[in-house]
Amino acid sequence: MPVLAETSVQLLDGAVVLTQRKRSSAWQARYKIGSKWIRATTKQKDLDKAKVTATDLYLRAKYRNDDGLPVVSKRFKSVALVARGRLQAEIDADTGKKVYKDYVTAIDSYLIPFFGQHDITGIDYKLIKAFAEWRKQKMGREPKASTINTHNSTLNRIFEVGLEHNYLSKSQIPLLINKGVDSERRPDFTLDEYRQLFRFMRSWVKQGKEGKSRHMRELLRDYVLILANTGMRHGTESYGLKWKHISYHTGKNGRRYLMMNVDGKTGKRELVARHNVAGYLHRIHARSDLLSQIPFDQLIAQGHNKFVFTLPDGKATTSLGQTFEILLKDAGLLVDRRTDQNRTLYSLRHTYATMSLLYARM
Repeated sequence: MPVLAETSVQLLDGAVVLTQRKRSSAWQARYKIGSKWIRATTKQKDLDKAKVTATDLYLRAKYRNDDGLPVVSKRFKSVALVARGRLQAEIDADTGKKVYKDYVTAIDSYLIPFFGQHDITGIDYKLIKAFAEWRKQKMGREPKASTINTHNSTLNRIFEVGLEHNYLSKSQIPLLINKGVDSERRPDFTLDEYRQLFRFMRSWVKQGKEGKSRHMRELLRDYVLILANTGMRHGTESYGLKWKHISYHTGKNGRRYLMMNVDGKTGKRELVARHNVAGYLHRIHARSDLLSQIPFDQLIAQGHNKFVFTLPDGKATTSLGQTFEILLKDAGLLVDRRTDQNRTLYSLRHTYATMSLLYARM
């Protein structure tokens, strides 16, 4: 135990120590619970009143410790900011999952504004229900189940930080509810519609003007076919795909499988491409001014650090979504009649999932 200053006073045989700092006239308390010293202000300038307050703080903490409850209480905002800092650090280091950005948004826009001034141990089922009603009013609608899942996952991360620092016990973590609206069915393509698109693209590509217009159509055609045959996410996974992320693996049956390592919304994952994907990659490779001189198998084996979905000059494009909309309008396939929604490149991922379930027995 440190040597006491002249302004220090011991209580309860040294279990509680009062200290008056030079810059503050209020007495500060320091007391020991188990093997841990805890500091708190008595907010009292009078020594006798400070002694009563310090003794009360100590006894309350001792009783809570004996009952297996956290000794130190913290406001939700303080704990949430610690969790937020950890998430942001992983985002900045490019090691966190894409959903971490959604967690940070949930903390800033919803959780701290509502729960911020509450003690983290005081968040119970009743308060969670009040938050659900407040959130509904703030959003102006009943939130989707996926939105509530994101908020609940973020809350659980904050509670984990509280447990780690002994600000609350497991028994004090409330039951989180999810009565959100199920997401609407997303537009995809039926098998007949996909076949129609597949055939239409052959002539549509040739109708493009020589130069960049034709190159965009050629790239889009192979992009569409690869997304529809891998389940790859448009944008978050596809735009980061490099040739070094593609490899061949031989299965126990002796067959070669084309594998793709992608990094997107749910983090890194490995895709098994359908056999026809190799042909679409061959076409992209053959059009490349930079890589076409390298044999395709050698390109895959060497693992070049070049992006896959680029124009012949090696430049990437972010206009595939707009060009896809033009393609669908020309093909008469823009609107999904079952959902009355416009199809987008994301529809290809849902088409892959549907086809896998219905026809590939996945």
